[in-house]
Amino acid sequence: MKLLLIHDEMLNAGLPIFEAHADRPRVFVFDPAFIAQQGWRRRRLQFIANALSSIPAVRVFKGALVDVVAVLGLADSAPHRETQVVT
Repeated sequence: MKLLLIHDEMLNAGLPIFEAHADRPRVFVFDPAFIAQQGWRRRRLQFIANALSSIPAVRVFKGALVDVVAVLGLADSAPHRETQVVT
């Protein structure tokens, strides 16, 4: 499965990467460990959530990034296929 992994510096729906990879599912993961490491506060998280709402067809998850990507790859791919992530 090929994913377009959205991160906190890609929150503009007009970025060229969204058009270049329009066929890929768009995924954002709120990773609690990463959020704690970065020291993000509620206002930052709210800003990210608001920005994500302006990006069409983005799927938002909460959990460890590697776990979410692994589950998505297993759920949507045939056996022995790799998950490809573009950021």
